[in-house]
This record gives sequence, C-alpha cells and structure tokens, in this order.
Amino acid sequence: MASKRLLIVDDEENIGRSLRMILEREGYAVNVCRSAAEFRRHPDADRADVYLFDIKLPDGNGIELLKAVRQNAAAAPAIFSKNRSAAIASWWPSRTLSNRPACAARTNGSANSSAAAPG
Repeated sequence: MASKRLLIVDDEENIGRSLRMILEREGYAVNVCRSAAEFRRHPDADRADVYLFDIKLPDGNGIELLKAVRQNAAAAPAIFSKNRSAAIASWWPSRTLSNRPACAARTNGSANSSAAAPG
C-alpha cells in the first residue's frame, strides 16, 4: 500500500525538518515548502492526502493556500498552525489518516493534544 502524502507549508526550517523526520518514521511521504510561492510551484500541491499549513507565511497565508487547493477540487484534510506546529506532531503520528474528517488545529503554544486530536 502506498504511503499517505503530506504536504507541509511552514517558513520555519526547524519545524518543517522536525515534522518531516517524525512523520517519515511513521511511514508517511512528506514534502515541505517554506513559502506560499514554493507551495504554488510544487508539482504535488493539489495531490496531497493531508495538508499542514502555517497560518502566517512571509509571502501569504495558509488560509489562502487552502482556498486555492479547494478550487482545484482537492478535498484532503487540512491542519492549520500558528507557529506551533510541533504541538500538532505530538499527537499526529499515533493517529491514522484514513477515514478522518478534515480538521483545523489551533494551538495556544502548549502541547495539549486534546485541542485538535480527532477521535
């Protein structure tokens, strides 16, 4: 069975690298873009199984990127972060991506996994 494809858009290099390392160990195929422009040029921008968008990017924002993805008929779940992507990683690898509803994670800086962890 093919790996689930995750596309992370986060301008903080350490966050993208850390999430990639954690998620690849769990068997996911992960691509990281560091800007909105890089995301728009990425060949799989509208073909990921899950998206993780940073809300604030130097050249745009994650909400606008998700709107563009949705215009291309991609219905994959999206997770949003506000410079706290590491909190999402604390619960994500233990969850399966199949049959999960789309969710938007909002973190307040703590690693409280109950804030956005689906079932």
